[in-house]
Amino acid sequence: MSARFALLFGALVLGGVPPTEAADCAKTVPGQPWTSGYVPAGPVPFVLGCSGNAHCLAAAPKRDDVKSGSAAVNLSSYSEGALIVGVDERPQRFGFIDDKGAWISPPLFLNAKPFCGGLAPVMADNKLWGYVDRGGKLAVEAQFGDAAPFADGLAAVRGVGEAGKWGFIGRDGALAIPEQFDAVGDFSEGLAPVRIGDRWGYLDRKGSVAIPAKFAAEGGSFSGGRAIVSYGSYNRKRGSYTMSGAAAGIIDENGAFVVSPPNDDIEALGGGLFALDSLDPKRSGGEDVYYLHKIVDKDGRAIAPDQFDSVGKVEEDLLWACRNDRCGFFDPHGRAATPFDFLQAADFSEGLAGVQFKNRSLGFIDNSGRVAIPASFIAGNASFNYGDASGLPQFHSGLASVACGKLWGIIDKQGRWTVAPVFPGLGDFQNGIAIVTLATTPEQRHIGTDGAPIDFTAADIGKPPRLAAKPCGAPFAPGAAFAAGSAMPQKPAP
Repeated sequence: MSARFALLFGALVLGGVPPTEAADCAKTVPGQPWTSGYVPAGPVPFVLGCSGNAHCLAAAPKRDDVKSGSAAVNLSSYSEGALIVGVDERPQRFGFIDDKGAWISPPLFLNAKPFCGGLAPVMADNKLWGYVDRGGKLAVEAQFGDAAPFADGLAAVRGVGEAGKWGFIGRDGALAIPEQFDAVGDFSEGLAPVRIGDRWGYLDRKGSVAIPAKFAAEGGSFSGGRAIVSYGSYNRKRGSYTMSGAAAGIIDENGAFVVSPPNDDIEALGGGLFALDSLDPKRSGGEDVYYLHKIVDKDGRAIAPDQFDSVGKVEEDLLWACRNDRCGFFDPHGRAATPFDFLQAADFSEGLAGVQFKNRSLGFIDNSGRVAIPASFIAGNASFNYGDASGLPQFHSGLASVACGKLWGIIDKQGRWTVAPVFPGLGDFQNGIAIVTLATTPEQRHIGTDGAPIDFTAADIGKPPRLAAKPCGAPFAPGAAFAAGSAMPQKPAP
């Protein structure tokens, strides 16, 4: 998730941050902080907001004390069709709702973490943790000082009290690995990081140390038989490691290095590829730190001869990278898919990728490198978009937010405006909802995919801008919202 993902309504500190998220739920629970939602004023109260992992919701939980027009809810991670909701009571209570606002589990708990494998950690009134099922029933009694979501069939739990140690339980709540460790991570591919003394190694499902504890920090989860680890910092003058900082490497399931330290950092790019990061002395200075990225496969073989200034993720079997202010795409084998002709590039999503052309305009290409939507838009970004690290918009549910001049609208995959560019700011759609900013209020508001206001009226937009017949050269789709002569979209029922 890119730096331009801004928290809706600001971050909250609510009972601490969960331990490492479960590996088998990592794609749906990236572990972003809590965010707040609210209940707009109106005849039918409903929750409106976006979770920390970019899942937006406008639905009506059936609970009397969720009152209209109040800051009544706090939203956390979304996983397995369940969104954690904290109702503003004293003390605050947490439960889970589905996409339609129905309670999967009512707000009865003092804290909650995401569902994984049909069970979710919850804190009961005794201030101990157990696990609730999707029927709202405690499937594992509240008896632990802390608890993590299930991963690979096991869940990390901590004993009661400050001196409590970590172990692992099965789905029946019985200890599978005794509580004996100072810190642990989640199981993935049969191995879990574990701290023994001041070093980290890996544990197998039987509780035996499979990879000795010799690393400086918690190792990453195994994926495809590989994990990123840190030996500490490498002192080039002394030719030795210290136990601070990060000299990263990649190990296999036996603990053998396939990429040896020192590397300043390593990023998993997906598709079995990794970026080996090294400090770029030409661009770095003072507090500004920049890295060069060498892309290697799971066996440490370079797939491209160059080091890149920036790289994306492997999405839809393609990866973007930039060097010397020029960007292009190649596949996981290093075969070029496009020339390095773009000023910026974004990860592929729904068959299209946003690119900034030499004329500095934004357009979209398909996975053959063909221009699918001409370069006619402004290559800026709204600060609360959910796009990738490039900062360019992406398609979600067939729609993308783009700028024309200083105003934002929505286009479809044919490059037609479905929502005219009338908003000072507009985010990507998530679960059918996008954040917008209005000229008449500093507060963020929301629209549906048809452009219909959810928590404001068309009058709140202010004086409508004068629009060209084809703003930025793009035609209007039939019935485009806010287009001249079109019917004004109506607020949907929650």
